[in-house]
Amino acid sequence: MRAFEHISSKFLRSNPEGQIISLGAGFDTLFFRLNEEFKNFRFLELDLPSVIRKKTGMLKRSKFVIPENYQFLPVNLASKVQFQSVLKSSIIQPGKPILILAECVFMYLETEQVSMVLNEIRSFSEINSESDLETDSKTASKTASNTASKIASKTASKPDSKPEPSPNTSKPQIYLISYDSLDKADNFSKMMKENLLKTHEINLHLLTKPEYNSRLNNSGFATVKQYTMLEVYNHEFLNAERRGIEKLVFLDDIEIWRQIMEHYSLVLGSDGGGMFVLDL
Repeated sequence: MRAFEHISSKFLRSNPEGQIISLGAGFDTLFFRLNEEFKNFRFLELDLPSVIRKKTGMLKRSKFVIPENYQFLPVNLASKVQFQSVLKSSIIQPGKPILILAECVFMYLETEQVSMVLNEIRSFSEINSESDLETDSKTASKTASNTASKIASKTASKPDSKPEPSPNTSKPQIYLISYDSLDKADNFSKMMKENLLKTHEINLHLLTKPEYNSRLNNSGFATVKQYTMLEVYNHEFLNAERRGIEKLVFLDDIEIWRQIMEHYSLVLGSDGGGMFVLDL
């Protein structure tokens, strides 16, 4: 989806050493497009073992040399133990900003499983931050007696001197882009759930807009924005591409297309602690 590439690029421009975790990445080629412009970022793809095996085979047959900043690992997102293990063995580094991508993933997971995944990523990212804070605290205690006299001396001789700046104790920022169908409590949502259950035995876990936002808020995303896919399609960042597409493809049933587009949403989450906030 162009929106994912558009926002991921904005994230990396603001965070040159940022990291991206793509959940349920499938055969997406986003990394390769981003890697043409950005070089200092890390990209981790997570998906089911069957998908990772196929992707591994495709890359081996093409004799593609996998860059050091790119990794794809198998995992069951519903398993907390597996997910924790994968994060520890991945190229993702704690202490650096992370952008989470989830394209049509959360609607297939239970709310508790989605919350677990988001909370585990946040906890992993803060490992170094918490240890650094603890180290800073211990160091400050040990040196307090030595520095106190120096500070007092400097203050006495320079009454207008400015205090030393406090150490940076901020935690790494976590951002999210997700794309899911929402439950609008209408016949379309009802039919969608019933058809998938009947034809594929898949239980869709669709949430209303307030429920979806609340779940993200509870996982640490203070700022949550939602756009229907119709709003994304009509957004100014797609002006040129939209004009080109509409010249080539003629839609003869606009109402059904609009109904589908209005039932899917692009959701952006920011934890509110940094200067960069996700948006289109």
